[in-house]
Amino acid sequence: MSGEFDCEGINELLKDFRDIQKLFPKEADKLLKKAGNKAAARMRKAYRKKTKKRTGNLLKGVKRGKPYTYAEDERQIRVSNKAKHAHLIEYGHNQTGHLPAKKDTGKFIKGRQVVKQEQKAINQEFYEALDSFIDDFLEVTIK
Repeated sequence: MSGEFDCEGINELLKDFRDIQKLFPKEADKLLKKAGNKAAARMRKAYRKKTKKRTGNLLKGVKRGKPYTYAEDERQIRVSNKAKHAHLIEYGHNQTGHLPAKKDTGKFIKGRQVVKQEQKAINQEFYEALDSFIDDFLEVTIK
């Protein structure tokens, strides 16, 4: 049994796939940066809402990193708080007295779990942005 089929336009299709491959990493990085900015803004808003003291150092510490490759095939971006006391507010700490003795008062201040509580909403926003990105990207590349 032998068959014959015609492959007209296969070279154009392969060229389109190569163009998509070249364009995609740049577009994916743009999406990650945009999502990282939204996540950082959401974290700042949550810190503003859930903390009392307003020196601004905690809010200034929220930073978005650069997109990077993780495990050879995944692109990621990191949003973190670089403030020195961010982990104390997030996870809690033992309260200490003032100088010169600086004795432990025995009280434990509970963590506010700001990032943990916002993580679900941030993920949901990212998946919605990813769906619209894929739809837009396919519309542009298919034309």
